[in-house]
Amino acid sequence: MLCTALPLVACNADAPAVSSTEGATTCGSTSTELTPSAPAKYKPIGFLNNGCTAFLLDAEHVAAAAHCFVITETGSFQGDLRFYPGYHPSLVTQDPNGVPHAILDRAVVGTRVEPPGLFPGSDWGIAHVREWVNFEPGSLTEFAQLDADMSEGPGPVEHVAYNRGAFPVTGPDMMFDNSLCQLTPWWPNQTVHGMWTKQLGPLPAGERYGCNQRWMAGTIYSDCSLVSTQNDIIQHDCETWGGSSGAPLLRERSDGSTVVVGLTHGGAFDPPVKVPNGINCKEDKDPVCGDPATGFGCDLASNTCYQEMPFTMTPNPTCMPRTPGVGSSNGPAAIRFAHAPRFASNVAVARRPDGTAATAVFGIDADLDQVVMRQRLDDRPDYKSPFSYWQPLPRVSEHQLENIAACSAGDGRPMVFVTARQAGRNRILRTRFDAKLDAWRTWEPIEVPDLDPSVPASVADLDAAYDNDGNCHVYALDSAGTSIWSANMNDDWSRAPSWDPVIVKSPAASGTRLTALRDDDGFTWLATLDATGQMHAFARECNDDVNAWFHYTKIPSSYAVPSWRDLDLYWNSAGEARLVAIPTNADNVPLVQYQLPHRKCGAVNNPDGSPAIPEKDASIPAKLWAPGSTMVVRPQLRTITASRWLEDQPGTVSPTIFSTDAQGNVYFISNTAGYGWTFEWQSFYHEVVSFP
Repeated sequence: MLCTALPLVACNADAPAVSSTEGATTCGSTSTELTPSAPAKYKPIGFLNNGCTAFLLDAEHVAAAAHCFVITETGSFQGDLRFYPGYHPSLVTQDPNGVPHAILDRAVVGTRVEPPGLFPGSDWGIAHVREWVNFEPGSLTEFAQLDADMSEGPGPVEHVAYNRGAFPVTGPDMMFDNSLCQLTPWWPNQTVHGMWTKQLGPLPAGERYGCNQRWMAGTIYSDCSLVSTQNDIIQHDCETWGGSSGAPLLRERSDGSTVVVGLTHGGAFDPPVKVPNGINCKEDKDPVCGDPATGFGCDLASNTCYQEMPFTMTPNPTCMPRTPGVGSSNGPAAIRFAHAPRFASNVAVARRPDGTAATAVFGIDADLDQVVMRQRLDDRPDYKSPFSYWQPLPRVSEHQLENIAACSAGDGRPMVFVTARQAGRNRILRTRFDAKLDAWRTWEPIEVPDLDPSVPASVADLDAAYDNDGNCHVYALDSAGTSIWSANMNDDWSRAPSWDPVIVKSPAASGTRLTALRDDDGFTWLATLDATGQMHAFARECNDDVNAWFHYTKIPSSYAVPSWRDLDLYWNSAGEARLVAIPTNADNVPLVQYQLPHRKCGAVNNPDGSPAIPEKDASIPAKLWAPGSTMVVRPQLRTITASRWLEDQPGTVSPTIFSTDAQGNVYFISNTAGYGWTFEWQSFYHEVVSFP
């Protein structure tokens, strides 16, 4: 059984424990009703109105399973989601219109579709709170603390879930709707087997009942254990069934603090249960019972026919054996998503911190104003080596981080540059990995010169490119002064960098986007978007000592692309310069790629002296990577970063294009040496970067 959004279930979930009174121990697990007076450690946990359990990371973010936020067959995001922290039916009884809740508007997820393999590990998501209703966000004081290092192994845990049963689970509450879930008009005549209790809780104003939405109280399952954390996938033997998807697994540390070690994806085991049908029989595989191939047989102890069914289709809950590996439920460990960007606004690429020729991807988490990174692992990394989970760089004191660039210093260690909004203008901050300290340096500001003292420089965008000697230069677009500046960042960091003007007071430098690249002919190219969203290209002679920049050409648009949203330069597999851009109507038009003229030094024009206009190359399809899905969904692309895999061998170039979307997710496509282009966007949040 797959995790699906409609209807939502905990994948292959275990049957519920049968409890008669609060605190009773049944099926080896103590269960207690989650009430409004529950201890503080349970306060972050709540109910999603689609039937999942979720929990607060902070006042603006809610964590749950990925399949609680997306439809994993199509990759589409669910809409109309609301989160009710500390939900209890008594809150509805008091005031149906006053139940506190949050309206969710977007989410980042470990995967938007169910991929082959390791789905339990990637089945995590973090949603954003657009608005609180009947609640003051400032009054929120209890948030879930994620176990980001998994320093402790298996041991006792608690599992808190809004499963689809009443509490206590006795008498009429045990009745399950196993035939049809006919809650019209939402799912008329849809057959949904198992785990749907007939009892319904009171309904908050504006909500509805559904096959998954029963609006019952949550349950605290104690005295259960974390069985395994292998491959950072948690396995536990806590009672898990419909509604447990997204539920946190709580562990109390020796210092008395409570941490979330992971969340529930679903059950890992779906054993059959023999359900008697009342027909008498005399021998094993008695024909009177039915076809043995479909699970029918004869119970010789009672001489009664039965049919083997998954427990999720049985008429009553069944206690599961609590042996490790049997009946265990699973999900992603918290270390997988503890530092994942809540909203990735842009990314950059450089070498990993130890200086090895291995790819590191740096991203801005715009929600937290934090820079994070993932790096390729292994001592001798190649294209198939795994990436680490997201890890944070030092905190940035300024707020409103907007743009990012990265390159490598002379020793191969990465340098990272960001723009940060402060006092009405954007400044540049920089950091680098210090080999002597074996750590990242504290962020420090670097100022771009003011062309006019009355108009302070404000950096709208920046990029990094190497000169012919391998030095990293940062290019800054000063939108206030409509100019572009350049500085060598390989110089002594104990001094402020020396900035040189590249383009001064040009309408082509009036916009918000800038990209830079040195091609294999030694030319350095710049490209910008002006204030109207039109693309311009600039070129520089091969000799770095000659400051001979000039406005090369304005790249013509077409009726299909009125303007552009973002652009970047990169090398193709032959080392030639390519310009790739996102149209403003990118929801309907794929990425567009241009081939810049391949000219030797000094020859930048056509024979008649006119500029050689960049030629439009093949467009790049923009469909979501969704193996085995019934429909692919095109991401709403917002930014683009074109680079290469740094695992390339000498003489080899593997172009790689990263993009962020309107939801804050990160995707990539690549033309990996020996594999060719993969023209389907893959999620870079997923723990495995796949190749053909």
